[in-house]
Amino acid sequence: KAAGDTKRIDDVRKSLETFLTDIFKRKDQTYGSLVWIGETYYGMGQGASEDPAVARGYYDKAAAAFEEILKRQAATGDFIPGDFQVGITLRLVNCKREQGEYEAALKLLAPILKEKEKSPEVQFEAANLLQTWASSGQGDNSKKYMDAINGMELENGAVIKGWNYLARLLQNSMDTPGREDLKEMYYDAQYNKVESLQKYAIAVNDAEKLERAKSEINVLGQISVDLPDDVWERFNKLYRQIQVDMGEDPQDLARRVSASETVAANDATPLETETPADTSQKVAQQPVAQATGGSNTMIIVLLLLVGVGGAAAFYFFGMKPGKKSTRPSYQLATNVTMPADIPAPAPASPKPSRSASSKSAAPGVSVEKSRSKAEPEKSKTRQPTEKTDSDKSESGKEKRKLTPEQIAARKAKLAQMSPEEIAARKAAIAKKKAAQAKQQKQSRPRPENESQDS
Repeated sequence: KAAGDTKRIDDVRKSLETFLTDIFKRKDQTYGSLVWIGETYYGMGQGASEDPAVARGYYDKAAAAFEEILKRQAATGDFIPGDFQVGITLRLVNCKREQGEYEAALKLLAPILKEKEKSPEVQFEAANLLQTWASSGQGDNSKKYMDAINGMELENGAVIKGWNYLARLLQNSMDTPGREDLKEMYYDAQYNKVESLQKYAIAVNDAEKLERAKSEINVLGQISVDLPDDVWERFNKLYRQIQVDMGEDPQDLARRVSASETVAANDATPLETETPADTSQKVAQQPVAQATGGSNTMIIVLLLLVGVGGAAAFYFFGMKPGKKSTRPSYQLATNVTMPADIPAPAPASPKPSRSASSKSAAPGVSVEKSRSKAEPEKSKTRQPTEKTDSDKSESGKEKRKLTPEQIAARKAKLAQMSPEEIAARKAAIAKKKAAQAKQQKQSRPRPENESQDS
């Protein structure tokens, strides 16, 4: 890093820090201005990762801004608009983790875990905290690694599920329409699980656990098709390191590039691209530590922050390109609501029914009812019965045919509904089906009478 660049970066940082300090001292702070200050300081902490002491100072100031928001919310009850309090608290948890204040971070997380146990973002942050805590060397770090993998129960009854559970949950949910973030979160959960196992095995000198870590990456490579290059490279690097830890000659991770080369079924539809405007379910990925802080890009970013305000702060510091962190933090953006919880995967149904899925996609349409009405016509001409059935089936499909976008929109809408709304929807569908069944039963004698007369 050139000495001139270092001096310019330091000068810009100091100017921006003075500017932020002056703003923070004002008494007329709004929610938006405090969020901007907190996010900007947090981004500056990430940009100063090459100097832990400087970074710690920025995280301290970011935490102070978020703590002020929560303090005012507690005093007034309406300082934080909408349902953003969880997002603010998670950002404070992130600051505490970066400060090395793990006990304080866990204390902040406990009530959120109690309320949002099924939220993948909250569970990710909890497991991430335990793994970072373990890597710090504070306390019984080997136990913390296993807690991060297998989960643990907190004093208030809240449960941290751990990487094992989170990886299974996300594997079954990562193709949810409108939640493209879940696939990346799945890869991160899998990586963190294996990395924690590797670190634990080295800490306690457990060759069996090291072999298991190697095997888990190998299995992932076998069952995954078309892993993105950055994902494969990340897992391959860890895979080779584990082999070195085992005293083996490191080999690259096998990579499957087509469905025919994998043992897993891969007939899922491609993920739809989410439009930037659709933020109701969106989360912000905030990497734990990235950016060297020594490039001209950093100067440009800081200058942009002063010029264009909070939007640039969130974009450039929260989502900036560069070397990806080993353990990113999936959290709520401070300007979006809490995403819907993802329920634990249900046991496999003994008889998967295509008609059942069709009904859920378009409730109120009954294929059986259409066929019963057409029955008299089919009985007149027996020979073309199969053709008639086929035509009716096709017409039924045309009635229920939806575009991929419409299907994705319906599923996204269902994912956003509260348990009460889902229950009400199910009750309405059940009521409608009962009315249709009653109507069908009442109309059933008519064709029988007609056949008797004939």
